[in-house]
Amino acid sequence: MNAFKQLISLRKIYKDDVRTAVFQALEDIHASSLFSQKGLHVLIKPNILSGKPPERAVTTHPLVLQAVIQWVKQFKPKRILVCDSSGGNNPKATENAMKGSGIKKICVQEGIDCIPFEKSPRVMYTVPDPLVFHEYISSSLIAESDIIINVPKVKTHELCTLTCSIKNIFGTVLLGNKAKVHTLFPNVDKFSAALVDIYSTVKPHLTLIDGYYAMEGHGPAAGNVVKWNLILAGYDGLALDRLVSELIGLDPKLIPYFEPGIKKGIGSLDLDKFTLVGESPQNVARKFKAPRKFPIQLLKLVPSSIHNYAAKILYRARWKADPNACILCGICWSNCPVQALLPPENKKIGETVPIWDKKKCITCFCCSELCPQEAIKFKVPIVRNFLFSKFGLALSGLLAVALILAILLSIL
Repeated sequence: MNAFKQLISLRKIYKDDVRTAVFQALEDIHASSLFSQKGLHVLIKPNILSGKPPERAVTTHPLVLQAVIQWVKQFKPKRILVCDSSGGNNPKATENAMKGSGIKKICVQEGIDCIPFEKSPRVMYTVPDPLVFHEYISSSLIAESDIIINVPKVKTHELCTLTCSIKNIFGTVLLGNKAKVHTLFPNVDKFSAALVDIYSTVKPHLTLIDGYYAMEGHGPAAGNVVKWNLILAGYDGLALDRLVSELIGLDPKLIPYFEPGIKKGIGSLDLDKFTLVGESPQNVARKFKAPRKFPIQLLKLVPSSIHNYAAKILYRARWKADPNACILCGICWSNCPVQALLPPENKKIGETVPIWDKKKCITCFCCSELCPQEAIKFKVPIVRNFLFSKFGLALSGLLAVALILAILLSIL
């Protein structure tokens, strides 16, 4: 098995034949070696963020999931489960997302159980060698599984730049507990370290990436759809995400979970250590529109006290809701972890939008991710933030004084 861990497969989907591409990718990396015996318990973890239809590229495509299920069935497992926990506090959020995304329908067709993590018995998981996150509650189904297959979706992400293999395992955190993690770690670096801690606890045995329909721009829920027609498969989630970032033109320095991932040893970023099979990377590379982000890696060159202040001031986002799209459903304000959103005093669809408290907001993007109408956008006006900060105002004052002195000297 160890010899195969250095393999990564890239397979194009031709004429929408998803099944063939998935089977080829898994054969390329000899994934069948995981099934040395019959009667195993297999858990498949797709991305089921919300109940948007497959063509919006928010969730793992049902056809990709179906192909993985059919491939696993060859090995006569005792049980196959498809599990996830969506965003929000609604107890039926995951069930609704499974239905709306088409995932539930596929599971019914294949005769397997589709279970929200929160609908199963709970277990407290202890994080091994934690970076920042020591323990968390999740489903007992994770511990009971012999093989965990991670099936993430390729999407840009406004907070983490990229959501793929590592970020997908955040879905093992139950419903509203995700918002609590954002509250505990409002700094993107600490939050990324928490993502790595969670991934290291679950430790997927195999990852197959859905790049059939991907997302660019305002991901992970309101970006533009890219029909990329690509399947990737491998064992090292960190290396797979590094390869994806290269293929879609994202600067790896802007992906904040890479550094803690290396620090914790969950994988490798050195693609020279891996053998790529299938398609040539040059033939499948496609530049994606990046999410709007502040290049946080530049701040790491200064002392931490300045870094933290600058990150808080310069990276402060401005929140905006489109009144023409907002239906005042309440999902955003009911799921905000820090109560930075409130319903408008006069609820008039098409005219009023939720009230945003910029002092409370921690820019976790939960509201944007969960908005069913894609009405919420964040913008980071770095220049404006700097000009209205203490440093900016002080600098403006100094420049004004300098200008006045220059004028006086020229007169005298």
